[in-house]
Amino acid sequence: MDTKRMLGAILFMICVAGAIYVACFGKHGLVAYCKLRAGCKKREQRIIEIQKEIALLKHENQAWKDNPLKKESFLRYELAMGYTNELVYLIKK
Repeated sequence: MDTKRMLGAILFMICVAGAIYVACFGKHGLVAYCKLRAGCKKREQRIIEIQKEIALLKHENQAWKDNPLKKESFLRYELAMGYTNELVYLIKK
């Protein structure tokens, strides 16, 4: 009878150890959860960066719509465009 109890206790401990192992290192275990959480945080940071970039582009787009001088200065200085019969000199920076 003592041997049966001992075998039962050993079997119980093996089952508990297996359950703990699966809970920590299994497909949906603690390690997988931590990796998934780190990936989510990286993606959230990237989403925040993209939202800031979108806000900046929207602001620049609105400035282009509201300010005709911004368009002209861009066309003249960045694209070296001018009016008809106008000479444009390019100066290397």
